[in-house]
Amino acid sequence: KGVVFQLLERGYDPGHVGWIARAIDAVAWEDVELPIALESTDQKRLAFVSAFIANRFRRLRSAFVNALPCSKWKSDQVATFARFFGFVCNAEIWNWVEGFGSETARAYWQTVRIHLRDPSVEDIRRGATSLMDVGRGFSAVDLLQLAVHYKVALPSDLIAEVLEMGSSTLNTETPDRQNNLQYNVQQLVKLLQNDTAFDRLRLMRIEWGYLSWLDPQYSQTTPDTLVSLIESEPTHFVELLSKMYWAQSDEPDDEPLNEQELSFAQHARTLIDRLSRLPGTQSDGNLDMIFLRDWTNTVRRLASECDRVSICDVVLAELFVRSTRRGDGDWPPLEVAILMEEIGTESFFRSFKTSMVNTRGFTTRDPFSGGDLERNEADRCRHLAEYARPASGKLAEAFLAMAKHYEVDAKREDDEAHRLRVGK
Repeated sequence: KGVVFQLLERGYDPGHVGWIARAIDAVAWEDVELPIALESTDQKRLAFVSAFIANRFRRLRSAFVNALPCSKWKSDQVATFARFFGFVCNAEIWNWVEGFGSETARAYWQTVRIHLRDPSVEDIRRGATSLMDVGRGFSAVDLLQLAVHYKVALPSDLIAEVLEMGSSTLNTETPDRQNNLQYNVQQLVKLLQNDTAFDRLRLMRIEWGYLSWLDPQYSQTTPDTLVSLIESEPTHFVELLSKMYWAQSDEPDDEPLNEQELSFAQHARTLIDRLSRLPGTQSDGNLDMIFLRDWTNTVRRLASECDRVSICDVVLAELFVRSTRRGDGDWPPLEVAILMEEIGTESFFRSFKTSMVNTRGFTTRDPFSGGDLERNEADRCRHLAEYARPASGKLAEAFLAMAKHYEVDAKREDDEAHRLRVGK
């Protein structure tokens, strides 16, 4: 027994020393100063006590626990003691903890790190529910993903309940982007999307709650249900617009948006920006122009009714560019160009030209090459103008205006390259 504490005094790793101590029967629980040591703020001391408890519990199980006067300990002490039983939890441990009453159980669930080996659905549900009861929504998400790892067939209602709690104000945990939380959420959302029997309205609310985590640029799981709703129901597209933009006749309001209104507006902008195909696009890539024309006309009519038709045309132009622009080849399809001519407003085509600039992407060049890239873009725009003219004169003029824009950029790049060559 004396050797153990000499090792501690000499600075040996307290976890290793605790592991050694558990095998020496002469080292009793009183020697490690239980239960007072469970309240220590000294991390080395806690590491020693944790290793001692975990390994002695692993060796003796209930014989070790039953030999201690735990009924006389404080709730926090019992909860910490149970947390130190080891990395893997199970129903036996949970039953023992909950036998001490709700205060002890709450203290345990507030801090325990859950890891189950070959868990059952009942274990997962019990663990997730207990974590959510103390406000640990993201820990419950991680627990469900652990079950997925063990190939447990989780019921969709449990997945939904956990995801809903995680995105609600009842969740007191902050997201830790250093672990796999975002990936775990994406995988659970994907399970719900794959369950064709699951309530799609409920799924849309869940996708909305985690919208910033379902970015198609970084995730294979995207808000498919929300996107499908917008593509099929013009009213929802206009509803998002109305949350993002004031009506044209509205007076400027100095009163800032409250937190809920700001969050809704940001989510609406994010969702609309992620629309990457035109409504009416079929699974095989073909476009149903009858549907698209009807959807577009309905959106513009509803936007006009709420005094937002001008900003609606701006957003529609962004969508048309984002959905149809091609690096090579002619665009947009001529039938889409005809629809653009029908829209025909100044705000639409002004936004079209701005979107062309914004979606060009990054360019790299030899600093001495001048404006060759821009001249190529100008030539391409002139070609697209001739391609589009039979379907839309306004679109052709927009392409020609972009050609002039790129010619100006080319001249600026030529001047900069010349300045570099002559060293001025």
